[in-house]
Amino acid sequence: MLDLDRVNTRQKWGSRTLWWAEVVWPVLGALLIFNEKMLAQYPALTEVIKTIKQHAIWGFVVYFSLLIVGKLLIRKGRTVCWKTLQAQLDTLQQIACPEQAADLTDNHRVTLFRWQRFSWRPLLTHPKRWPQLLKKGKHPWSGWLKPVLRSGHTSKNTKTIFWAPDDSRQAEGMAGYCWATGRAERFDALPPLTKTSNNDNRQKYSERANMPIAMVDRYLDRGRPLPRSLLGMSVKTSRYKAWGVLVIDSQSPGGIDYAQADNAFIVIASPLSVMLEEL
Repeated sequence: MLDLDRVNTRQKWGSRTLWWAEVVWPVLGALLIFNEKMLAQYPALTEVIKTIKQHAIWGFVVYFSLLIVGKLLIRKGRTVCWKTLQAQLDTLQQIACPEQAADLTDNHRVTLFRWQRFSWRPLLTHPKRWPQLLKKGKHPWSGWLKPVLRSGHTSKNTKTIFWAPDDSRQAEGMAGYCWATGRAERFDALPPLTKTSNNDNRQKYSERANMPIAMVDRYLDRGRPLPRSLLGMSVKTSRYKAWGVLVIDSQSPGGIDYAQADNAFIVIASPLSVMLEEL
């Protein structure tokens, strides 16, 4: 998931690296044009310059290395679009989840998922379950919904990814279900679960939330709470090409104001679709 704070830090280091490249180039050029006559009265310095000239190739290597690294770090990566999307997600969170004003932001979140044909993450995250995943057809190139941006400034380090294959009947989670239907979907008043919940209750949640029972078990066994209400909205580019899914989740059974969320999404839909073209 994209962390804009890291992007800003990376760009700062990129600017500093380019600054050093700009210093190295004129210094190297100045040293190369010096000759022995110009430095005849400074024999010690003459030897230093002569040595530098003999190894000038390494100066060029340093310059081009700094230049390449700096350009890679400073590349904007369409940062303006990402920052605008982040602001929209934060605003949508405030409007759609009125309870979040007096609660932890992690309990009411808005997450943007992007559909990708290929992803190694499921196999890397669960290496012991490779045979089981592959048997079900969950290979890296089967289609996945990967979280790319989330409201707030916490809970950015997530490994959750939902299967969204061509066979829409097998799509998982709210993200997968919304991707499969291509329209807004909601799951509300989901049953509360804890680490001590029995298998029957876990199974009921799994069926109502369209989540694999194995994923439900992993969340609970790690002490991670599961949402009580969910709202998913399909997002498309300005060319009306399916891009991904926007999911709002809340730990409260009535934590999402669906009418307000729908109205807010209508407002941001047009600029959102334009920005998605650039990502």
